[in-house]
Amino acid sequence: MKRRMLALVCAVVMLICSVPVRAITEADIYFTSVNDHLLPLTADTMPTWVGNKIYVPATVFDSNSTNTKLGIYCRQSSTSNTVTLYTLNQTLVFDLIKGNAYDQNTKEPFSYRAVNRNGRIYLPVDGVCDFFGLSDTYTYTRYGYLVRIRNENSYLDDERFVDAAGIELKNRSKAFLQSQNTVVPDPPDVPDPPPVTDDPIIPQPPEQDRPKAQLYLAFRCTTGDGLDEILNSLDRHGVHALFLFSSELLVLRDDLVRRVVGSGHSIGLLSEEENAARELTRGNRLLSRIAHTAATTALVPAAQRAGLEAEGWVCWNETFSALPRSGERAAAYAQRIINSIGSRQRAVYLTMDDTRSMANVINTALSQFEQEKFTIVTPLETRL
Repeated sequence: MKRRMLALVCAVVMLICSVPVRAITEADIYFTSVNDHLLPLTADTMPTWVGNKIYVPATVFDSNSTNTKLGIYCRQSSTSNTVTLYTLNQTLVFDLIKGNAYDQNTKEPFSYRAVNRNGRIYLPVDGVCDFFGLSDTYTYTRYGYLVRIRNENSYLDDERFVDAAGIELKNRSKAFLQSQNTVVPDPPDVPDPPPVTDDPIIPQPPEQDRPKAQLYLAFRCTTGDGLDEILNSLDRHGVHALFLFSSELLVLRDDLVRRVVGSGHSIGLLSEEENAARELTRGNRLLSRIAHTAATTALVPAAQRAGLEAEGWVCWNETFSALPRSGERAAAYAQRIINSIGSRQRAVYLTMDDTRSMANVINTALSQFEQEKFTIVTPLETRL
C-alpha cells in the first residue's frame, strides 16, 4: 500500500512539473503614450483591464511624474484615502473608501472608480479623459497594444506615432519579453513511475493547443443606420455573418438586402410578432421580389421556436447578445465579448445589431477576435 501511495505521489509531482507555462507574447504587452511621448514599459506605466475598462496607474496622468504636457497633477492622500487629479480649473477626486469619483467643484458624482492593485492605484482612462477633455485611443501594433492619452499638445495621429516610435516599440517589447520568458533547462531523464491502476491514461493537449471557439455572428437588422459600415468591416476582414431582417427594413432598405446577398452573407428573417409564422411568410415574399431568394433561418420569440422548427424553419439560438453599452469604447467592448466567451466554450452564437454604435466597434472587435485566434464561421442552416 505504501509503495502504491509513493508511486501515486511521484506521478502527481511529475505531472505538475511537466505542465507547460504559457509564454508571454506581444499580445500580453500594453504600452502607454502621453501625447507624443512613449512611456517606459514598467509596472508604473503599464495599463490593465478592470472589468470592461482600460485602467492606467494614477501617476500616468501626473505631469510631474511623466514629464509630459498634460497639465494635470496627481495627489494621493493616505489620510483621507483619496486620489485627486487637478488642473488650474478642474479637480477630480477618487474616494478609495466609498469606491466612487466626483467633481470637487460641482460635487457631480461619476459611476467610475479607482482600484488598488498591489498597492498601486489605477484610474479609468476613459473617465479621466472625458472629465479633462482629453482624447484616448487603443491600438494594436505588431509589438503589443498601445494606449494613447492626448491633448492639444500632441502633433502625431496614431498611425504616424506608431511609425515614428516603431524602433523603440520593438526594442522595449523585445527586452520585456526576454525579461519575462526565462528559459528553464530541461530536467534530466527520469524513469516512468510504475502504474498505480489499470486504467489507461489519456494525455490532454496543452491549453494553447486546444481548438479555439468557433464564432457564429448574427446581426439584428431593424434600423440600417450602421449596416453599410458593418458590411465594410466584415469585407475588410473576410468574414461572413447572418443578417436577420425585419419586414419593415426589407421594404425600406432593399439596397442593403441586395448587398448582403451579393457579398455572400447568410440572410434570415426577424419577427417579434405574436404570429411570427405570418410575418416570416411576408418576409420571404419580400425577399423573393427584392433579391430572388428565400430565407430558412429566423430569430423569433422563444415560445414560437418549436412550432416553427416543426414547419422546417431553422431558429437562431444565441449564446448571448453582444450589444455595445452606452459610451463603451471599441476595445472594451471587444474585450468584454472575449471575457464572456472564456476558454471552455467551443461554439458561440453572438447576436449583434445594425446600429451606428455597433458600426463604431465592430472593426476593432474583429481584429481582437483574430488576435485571439477565434474561428469565425459562416452561419449556414446546416451548422446552426
